[in-house]
Amino acid sequence: KLKQMTVELGRLSMEFSKNLNEYEDYILVDKEDLSDLPESYIAQLKKEKGKYRVSLAYPEVGPFLKKCSSSVLRQKLSDKNSQKGGKKNLKLLSGVLKLRNEKAKLLGYKNHADFVIEEQMAKKLSRVDKFQLDLLKKLKNQSDIDIKNLELFKKKFEKDKKTKLKYYDTAYYYDKLFESKFNIDDEKL
Repeated sequence: KLKQMTVELGRLSMEFSKNLNEYEDYILVDKEDLSDLPESYIAQLKKEKGKYRVSLAYPEVGPFLKKCSSSVLRQKLSDKNSQKGGKKNLKLLSGVLKLRNEKAKLLGYKNHADFVIEEQMAKKLSRVDKFQLDLLKKLKNQSDIDIKNLELFKKKFEKDKKTKLKYYDTAYYYDKLFESKFNIDDEKL
C-alpha cells in the first residue's frame, strides 16, 4: 500500500508540474502599454493580431509587473499568473495532500508534517510552529512598516491620498521607490 501511495504521489506531482510548465496564457497589449519597458524586452515579445503578446513565462511576466505603468494590465497579468496550472492543478493538489496524509498515518504519524520533520533538525512539528510564530512576531512590525511605506510612496507618486496599494502594485512601486531612493536604473546597470 505504501509503495502504491508513493508511486501515485510521484505521478500526481509530475502531472502537477507538467500542467504548470505547459500552461499557456497571455495578455495582448499595444506598443504604448510597453513604453516603460526596455526595447530589449519589447523585441523578444511575440506579436499577435497587431499587438504584443505578454505570456506567463518568467522572462516576460516579471519585468512587465515591475515596469508597466498600467495598473489594469498589471492586474490582468498578475491574476492570470496566479491561476497558472488551472483547475486541473487544484484537483491534483487536493489528491497530493490527501495521499500525503494517508501515507503519514499509515507509517504511524499524526500528519505529513510530523512525518517530514522527524528527519529534519527540528524533529517535531511543535518546534517548527513555535519557531514560525516567534519569527512572525519579529517580522510583523517591519513588514507592516514596509507595506505602509510602499503605500505612502504610491500615494505620493500618484498624487492621490485615497489610493491603496494592491497585490499587483508591489513590484511596480518597489521598483519606482528603489529608483527614486538610490537613483539606479536596472536597464542601465
